[in-house]
Amino acid sequence: MILTMKSSPILNRWPLAALALALTAGISGAATTLYSLKTDGRDIPDNDSSGVASVLTLSTGGKLIGSLEVGLDIAGGWNSDYYAYLHHNRGVGSVMVVLLNRPGVSVEVPNGAESTGMGIILADTAPQDIHSGIPMNNGNVVAGRYQPDGRTVDPLSVTATSPRTTFLADFNGATADGDWTLFIADQGGGEVGQLTSWSLNMTFVTVPEPSAALSVLLALGVGLGRRRR
Repeated sequence: MILTMKSSPILNRWPLAALALALTAGISGAATTLYSLKTDGRDIPDNDSSGVASVLTLSTGGKLIGSLEVGLDIAGGWNSDYYAYLHHNRGVGSVMVVLLNRPGVSVEVPNGAESTGMGIILADTAPQDIHSGIPMNNGNVVAGRYQPDGRTVDPLSVTATSPRTTFLADFNGATADGDWTLFIADQGGGEVGQLTSWSLNMTFVTVPEPSAALSVLLALGVGLGRRRR
């Protein structure tokens, strides 16, 4: 018995690259967004690494994350004392991204930023990371868009030159469903701050159903694999 490939007049007129393009066209999906706010209002214990944890639970029906931004509102305290991370169990393992790691602390400026409180958006696409870009002004509230700190080293030994190894893009492709935990601690003495609120602004990516034209092409592709005697 000899196996041969069935030929199609339509497929004969389609170069292989064009066929591949047709088969993949439209599969990238359409994006939708979700904004979720968690109001907290708890004090952050001063000079206490146990900190506080705030949990936001999402139910999106299994939607996958395309991008993520985090809003963070803190009242009072010294910004250079704060250490914070965002944690989520993505279904195949948990992810933790460091949002703050004693902003402004460097070898030259061991006390870090002398600003107090913040209302910021953390996004990978921002111009500077919060550690290096935070204003150092005494007593001012920090606002604007920054990249997350990303430095996973011990807060007691972190500097501006510590490597950045975590980013919000680490959540991309994970399901948004489940618990999202924001942890924040005050790693130095002096002032008591308050976690006012925090938020997640997500873009989801969904894979649409194949179009009618794509279904026809898929059916023709199946025909290529048929055998005849």
